[in-house]
Amino acid sequence: MSSSDETKDTIASEGAEYILQQLETALSSDGDFPVRARAVMELRKLADDPNTPVESVVEVILGDPSLGTRILHLVNSVFYQRSSAITTVSQAVVQLGMRALTDLCTGLVLLQRFSPVAQRGGIFADAVKKTVIISLLTSAVARELGDEDEERGYLAGTFFSIGPLLLAYYFPQVFESAERRAIKHRKTITQSITETLGIPPVALSLGIIDSLSIPDYYRDLLLMAYSLYIEEDENDDAERCTSPLAQALAVAAQLADAMIDTKTRPELSQQIDKLASTTPLSREQLEQLLKPLPKSFQTQITVIEMNFLTLPEHVLTWIEHGDSAEAEAVVEDEDDEFSYYLDEIRQAIRNQETLSSIIASVMEALAFSLEFDRVLLMFSDPDDSALYGKMSLGESFETPAQSYVRTLDKDSERKSPESAAFLNGTVETFGDPLFDNGWPFVALPIGTEGRTVGVIYADAIESDGKANSALPEKTQAALTILTELLDQATTSSNGI
Repeated sequence: MSSSDETKDTIASEGAEYILQQLETALSSDGDFPVRARAVMELRKLADDPNTPVESVVEVILGDPSLGTRILHLVNSVFYQRSSAITTVSQAVVQLGMRALTDLCTGLVLLQRFSPVAQRGGIFADAVKKTVIISLLTSAVARELGDEDEERGYLAGTFFSIGPLLLAYYFPQVFESAERRAIKHRKTITQSITETLGIPPVALSLGIIDSLSIPDYYRDLLLMAYSLYIEEDENDDAERCTSPLAQALAVAAQLADAMIDTKTRPELSQQIDKLASTTPLSREQLEQLLKPLPKSFQTQITVIEMNFLTLPEHVLTWIEHGDSAEAEAVVEDEDDEFSYYLDEIRQAIRNQETLSSIIASVMEALAFSLEFDRVLLMFSDPDDSALYGKMSLGESFETPAQSYVRTLDKDSERKSPESAAFLNGTVETFGDPLFDNGWPFVALPIGTEGRTVGVIYADAIESDGKANSALPEKTQAALTILTELLDQATTSSNGI
């Protein structure tokens, strides 16, 4: 029996006590995490003492060479909406208060620990994205609901999903098993983790709060928010829950699920409509709350050194331009050349031309309008066990297109953007690039999940050791449109 199977069998037999004990052991033996956690607990001890001088707090923060810089970066971001810049850690302590700043440090320390694994992409990276989104949106929603202690929302958002994150980090086989169960039974990851472990994910988060000696305030807050999040005894909870911050946390978590778990703008729009009917906020309020998210998300991932994370393309496009028709109109108005390719592709779909000819037009749009240097077409074999290179466009490749092969399995999905694009039917922009000198890159699925026939991979070549800029929002919107047209083509074209 493999160690993975043994772990799962032990969890099944011993349940919640075992997994919490194993998480605590992993945390205490992890060389980097305890050092950072001790700094957080030292800050908290100082913050709890009303006689602590500002200098003592500053000294602890500056003891971590990078923490002070990150703090200043974040408190001067759009997230905190300050009228004047904060230029020193001392100013930050005075302006935010010792307790708020300690909360902020705690969130940064916890999230940064996950950077190496998140860089591989896949479900863990999505889990980190959700955590960042929940942290940012909790404070924003709290402001909208009139909460007077909104700055606690940031850390509350981090703690809400810290348990599942640590589970995925230290015990990936258990998390992946829960994900497969969720897909198979059409349930959420939250429901699946509860069924797999016998405890809800919030219990894992509460265990982490206890191990770091975090105030009971957050424990009570998470319990209230989780009850609202899963819509348990909804009517009774609505009467019992008097905490706007708990309501804000539940709404933020549901918004994060909607953004990360959907794959198209119509799906996202439908989820926003559902939230508007089940939460205290209207659709218009939800839309306004999401407007600043791309900028604040970019600021946050820079602070925690996870610049490789991006919001899904369909989310960026929906936030910026609304539903599909408006988004396409904006992209076309701004780029006559791209508009030309879109018109050509749409006409080909209406005429039911072959899928191959439509794919060729999409590849040309990527190379000549969106200015990717290399474009590679890969089709799957009949068993969907591997992707094989078929043709290329743009700059020359080191070897013929036909020599490129990618195995299709769960292991490759975590690292390979083209495998993830094929298996999930989603646009992928991070993971291990196909070529060492190619970034940024994109992998577009030809068809959605369940009827995907191949992938188009495109990248920009880095020159003289200088990194290129990340994909602009306009390009991401264009990629979403091309993906939707490819999906239409797989169902309406006249053969390959």
